[in-house]
Amino acid sequence: MKKKFNFYWIGITALFITSCIPNKPKSDLNFSLDLENKDIQMAYEAGYKKSRDTLFKFFHHSDPTVRYIAVNAFSSWADSSAIDSIATLLKDEEETVRKGAAYALGQIRSIKAESHLIAAFQKFDSLNNNQYFNATILEALGKCGSVNTLKQISSVKSYKSTDSILVTGQARSIYRFAMREIVSNEGTKAIINIVTNGAYPHEARLYAANYLSRSKGIDLRNYTDTLIQVFNSVADHDINLALSAAISKTKTPGAFAFVQTELGRSTDQGIRYNL
Repeated sequence: MKKKFNFYWIGITALFITSCIPNKPKSDLNFSLDLENKDIQMAYEAGYKKSRDTLFKFFHHSDPTVRYIAVNAFSSWADSSAIDSIATLLKDEEETVRKGAAYALGQIRSIKAESHLIAAFQKFDSLNNNQYFNATILEALGKCGSVNTLKQISSVKSYKSTDSILVTGQARSIYRFAMREIVSNEGTKAIINIVTNGAYPHEARLYAANYLSRSKGIDLRNYTDTLIQVFNSVADHDINLALSAAISKTKTPGAFAFVQTELGRSTDQGIRYNL
């Protein structure tokens, strides 16, 4: 008789989907999701039952797949008492396990995880072997970090257009901060830089545009003309949908003229609604 297992999250495969991105880090990953493997089944079951002690034991398993499943389980419930134990896997030899630990710490959304994540960030990565890990840390900090960390992340200006993974991580991080109503002038400036740079990846610019449309407590009046220029130059519906809302909320004379013009020529119902 086969035992029935409950797969309570779908994200197990999401971290392995990659695209053709410049400076893609090398990976020596030895990761195999064999659902017939007894230990993998037990790790899933322990996660479903929230069996902390069993999951902690699996943190030391020789199979990185088991370690990943165990640490990823903690992303489904906010257990701040597990932070120190999860943080040990930020030094795991397998990148996917390290990313799983960073993601889980972010999901717990506790300031207690901030210092662990900052310490794990790989500052010296000239060979770009840790970009995915660093990007995961940036977004995790957006879910649990302080305003001082937001300012530090926003102040980074060394990312080039080829650093697409890190630029996207920076955009996602600043966006996550904003969704917790933590914003700063530095963060808004960084976002404006991302959304206006056509060389940056689409995902980063999309997060930037949504930051501008959804964030509370940011002043965009000085950026009205810049946002209108981006709107007119970008041929992407999702980005323009967000930008139309961002431009409208500046409430400047330039924005009013833009709204009038676009309402007269746009047939897109989403954009017309935002305007």
